[in-house]
Amino acid sequence: MCKCASQGDLTLFSELTAGGIPLDEEVVESLKASGGGLSIYQSLTTFESYITDLEFGGTGYVLSLEIYNGSDQILWPRAYRLTPLANEREFRWLEILSPRVEGEPPYQFPRETSGGFGDAEVLNHRLGRKYRLYPGDSLDGLLLGAGQQPLLPEYRNGQLLDVTLSIFDQRDIRYDANMELVVNRKPPVKQHTRRRNQTRLRDLFREARERESRQLREVA
Repeated sequence: MCKCASQGDLTLFSELTAGGIPLDEEVVESLKASGGGLSIYQSLTTFESYITDLEFGGTGYVLSLEIYNGSDQILWPRAYRLTPLANEREFRWLEILSPRVEGEPPYQFPRETSGGFGDAEVLNHRLGRKYRLYPGDSLDGLLLGAGQQPLLPEYRNGQLLDVTLSIFDQRDIRYDANMELVVNRKPPVKQHTRRRNQTRLRDLFREARERESRQLREVA
């Protein structure tokens, strides 16, 4: 099933223009000529996309999807954005572990002691011109993220929850898709361990924000 709203973006552009709101006409015409740009498809197997309790008390997000270029132009994803669950105060996409440890998967949820994901199956780092899509090309894999807040008690194991994924291309045109995540409950950890791990998680998020700020200053 197609989980895309690129045509909706085009309609919105048209309505804003008709309403007298100034827009970049070159961008609008480019979108029209491209036939809408990128399309986002969720994996046909819903259970490949899930949200799960993590050992530290936070939440892990796994989204299985395909990005398809149905236009007649070369496009590439520039950024991913996710609107997480309503109770989530801070969400981060996972980054490749640094420094890399031989024999360990490059993507792991914070403080998880088992599992992990290989970089060949993950889309988090596949951004920019290097991952350009020619007309008719597609890019498929997993997007991995983590949130600080635990799953709410009322969410049942196996329940489907809706989130919104946005992808921006190199023209800063946004494509939105509704994604269904299956709730994957895990046995609770001891309370003192949860508190200790939540403190560490806050430290990890703070370090990620500081690293991002340094990168922005270097670019500027």
